[in-house]
Amino acid sequence: LDFTRTFHRMKRLFVPALLYSAVTVAMMFPLLRHLGSVFPHDLGDPVLNTWLLWWSTKQVPLTTAWWNAPMFYPAPDAMAFSELLLGIVPLTAVTQWLTNNPVTAYNVAYLVSFPLCGLAAYALGRQAALPPAWAAAVVLLGLAGAPSAAVIELLMTRHYLEGMLFALLSLLAFVHARRSGRR
Repeated sequence: LDFTRTFHRMKRLFVPALLYSAVTVAMMFPLLRHLGSVFPHDLGDPVLNTWLLWWSTKQVPLTTAWWNAPMFYPAPDAMAFSELLLGIVPLTAVTQWLTNNPVTAYNVAYLVSFPLCGLAAYALGRQAALPPAWAAAVVLLGLAGAPSAAVIELLMTRHYLEGMLFALLSLLAFVHARRSGRR
């Protein structure tokens, strides 16, 4: 592995990540003040998702005990009726174990998703091989990706947006690798 090249790539992400994080802090300051006691918006999906993430810290995911969650009794394998959210369990489980507060764990995942959406949009612009002179446009694309997630959240559940951004980024990386002869 070429560590120098990897370091320069990571350094290229540092400034946009810092910018997107600062924008998130500015946009979500009221939530940050009450991280463990409020939800960012309605009490529908956030409460359900908080419970699902909490359950994944009480039972080992994908085991029989986990699938048979205490909901929809007496139906077996009740977790199959809901979203599993396994992709964010590593982040929320650590947060929950450290704070012993499922609401804090949900809110941390929610807040982290803004800069991650921004970075995904930024990386998408970089991966699209835009000319270096367009660097500012790529950073702005990332800025648009971070707050637009809040707007799209009104239309659909947030983790679908994140999945779409990362799937599109992965597809572009795959196409680029195939064109350059790498596998």
